[in-house]
Amino acid sequence: MFDWKTEATELIRTADPHRAGEPIYLIPACKARRFVTLPANVAGFTSLALAYRLRPLLDWQGWGFCTVLHLGAFRRVLHLLAAALHEYAHHVCGVAEVGMVADWLGHPAADCYLRLEQTWTAETRPPHPRPACVPNPAEPPWHHHDARFRRIAVHLAHRLRFAWPGDVADIIHQDYGLASTLAYRSVLGHEPQARQSEPLAAIAASPAPPAFEEFAAWDAERAAAALNPRGSFPGGGPSAGPQGDFAEKTAFRKILGK
Repeated sequence: MFDWKTEATELIRTADPHRAGEPIYLIPACKARRFVTLPANVAGFTSLALAYRLRPLLDWQGWGFCTVLHLGAFRRVLHLLAAALHEYAHHVCGVAEVGMVADWLGHPAADCYLRLEQTWTAETRPPHPRPACVPNPAEPPWHHHDARFRRIAVHLAHRLRFAWPGDVADIIHQDYGLASTLAYRSVLGHEPQARQSEPLAAIAASPAPPAFEEFAAWDAERAAAALNPRGSFPGGGPSAGPQGDFAEKTAFRKILGK
């Protein structure tokens, strides 16, 4: 019998062996509903705090990548595996963001993870399940699926090109208002080949090739103008640049008391 969890875990380990010691928790949405709920139109969700939120459900081995997936949303196994990789790309970007925020605040990343555990362990035991994500009309459609996310998705697809039949378009799934996945893959050039032995989080935290950054900035401006021709997007303008959105800095400033 096909074990999708084992298959998805092996793909993630193959793509990012530098995090081999980090647990991977893949949870069907039906089993997580006591703790977190997914909107009907959301097939998967992850966050750096999700493992702590779902800890009572897990064979706990420590903090790690945790995702909840709506298994009924996928008609093919390939799409289910692609969704797991999609959520892992989010996880990588989050790990990179924590490291960058920790540097910015003058704290080691390990301290940030400790405070994450203390904060969310205390806050995520409500009497009723919390929504996994609530759409924010002030955010553009590509929020969290910006250039950094796409860059990591391209790297994932490149590293798995001999391990599964999918492609980066399967991982990203849709354009979210930005240019096509193929355009981002093309403008990234040879970086996936040149950096395939590096940790993905290190790549996510590093500057992208200039051509990629320029294309991403142009695409974000184009997409924002298409959404709101009269001015910037209500959320404060485009956020599709490779360095993404640094709202997390404010959250970590509060967590760390700085």
